[in-house]
Amino acid sequence: MDSKLLVNQAALLNAEGSHALTLGDAMAAHYKLKQALQVLSQATDSCIQQAPVIKEEGWYRSIVSSAVVPGLNETSQGGDFYVCNNALLFHFLDEDVIDSAAVAICCHCVMFNMALTLHQRGMLTGTERNFVSAGRLYEQCLRLSAEIEGSVDDLNIMAIAIWNNLAQLHYMLGDYDMAIENLKTVQGFVSDTDLEECVSPGLAHAVKLDNVILNVLVTSRPTTAPCA
Repeated sequence: MDSKLLVNQAALLNAEGSHALTLGDAMAAHYKLKQALQVLSQATDSCIQQAPVIKEEGWYRSIVSSAVVPGLNETSQGGDFYVCNNALLFHFLDEDVIDSAAVAICCHCVMFNMALTLHQRGMLTGTERNFVSAGRLYEQCLRLSAEIEGSVDDLNIMAIAIWNNLAQLHYMLGDYDMAIENLKTVQGFVSDTDLEECVSPGLAHAVKLDNVILNVLVTSRPTTAPCA
């Protein structure tokens, strides 16, 4: 099947999964997102047979948008730790050319959304297994984004969201030192990113950098009350 048809099919499945996620239906969300990844796998195989496509810097800024996922910033369990809780959506226009880098961006969005599904479930149930599984998916997103050729600033924005959420997971699991290390990584990405150039409305809305930077500034190990 044509790679564009496959990616558009995956975009619809991703949107359906994200919608289920916004409604708190984690099971339906996971099912749809898993289907989206399977379709994107077929699209990747199709793209391998195509000639490489040269795109301008920041070519995918117009394809990413977002939808708020409830349940991640509505609990006192994590204190005031802000979570990047916007599911990532993607779409392509008729004139857009689909190549392996475009498919990789789509896979990144779907995997991030799958991580949010588990992250949300962990926040609502307090189940450690969900936090650990979400962390593994976030880390897969980081490995995938490192292989994508394109706008460095836009990819940095995505990495900021992932490292921030990883920090919150470690904080919830009581690994405060690792959480603080993750936030130091976030700080490095913020310093290395030209925020004026990264003008993607979808990414800017999804990450909310002001809240992430506040995490960096105020997060510390919990204070333990002295023994009487």
